[in-house]
Amino acid sequence: MTRIILFSDSHGDLRVLQKIVKKHLREAAAFLFLGDGEREFDFIKSEYPNKRFFAVRGNNDIMSKKDDFMTVDIAGIKIFMTHGHRYPYRLGEDFLRTSAGNYGAKVAACGHTHFPGVSYEAGIYVINPGSVSLPRAGSPRSYGILDISGAGIVPFIAKAEVWPDDG
Repeated sequence: MTRIILFSDSHGDLRVLQKIVKKHLREAAAFLFLGDGEREFDFIKSEYPNKRFFAVRGNNDIMSKKDDFMTVDIAGIKIFMTHGHRYPYRLGEDFLRTSAGNYGAKVAACGHTHFPGVSYEAGIYVINPGSVSLPRAGSPRSYGILDISGAGIVPFIAKAEVWPDDG
């Protein structure tokens, strides 16, 4: 089994990103960051040079040179990544799903809304991990997990708890 961790919208909260990465460091094949917290993401990435990290620009990553979207292939599964601000995600998932399909992706991952969710339609999973720091409308802090095995793809949402300091 291959495990991928997805997170988005950290908005300056480095601590919660550090906790999530440390929690999944051994089991995760890759970490995908879906924007709005590029500085924290780049710091985390520099701490673990032997791990695979991928990121796209969010609408609040003003000075970013990262792309608005990208595709990555992990364990033979193509994943379309975007923050979501350039895709009308709030109006429905059709455009996002179509864009992912145009790139041959089986998974479309996006953030921006701060609402976690997973859906499946027309052979494509859509996963929004929510926000690790600023959830909306009573949603918990959250991130996504994508498990890939011979049996298929299993995306789900995990609670991003704010753990007490380690020491």
